[in-house]
Amino acid sequence: MPNDVREKIAEILAIRFDGSSEMYQATILKILFVIGEEIEKAIDIEPELPGDMPDDMWEVLKNDKELCTESHRLTVRKTKENIKNRILTDLRARLEK
Repeated sequence: MPNDVREKIAEILAIRFDGSSEMYQATILKILFVIGEEIEKAIDIEPELPGDMPDDMWEVLKNDKELCTESHRLTVRKTKENIKNRILTDLRARLEK
């Protein structure tokens, strides 16, 4: 976890609880917000498909709606998998420290 994120979470956790559930909920929400920011960064750095589509691939896809639809689904599925793997790999590495 980047130091700035650790510092934000440490700052949030440094709050002294007065026993109220509102304070507890507010603290949890702040931590979730920090985690959400990190997830957003992971999504933002996921690369787009590089370059143009090769002409031979376009020739196959442009005449086959089902194949084109499935190729889009596969691309989205792989992108989601890459983002999840990046986040979870990073979290596991941090937990092992």
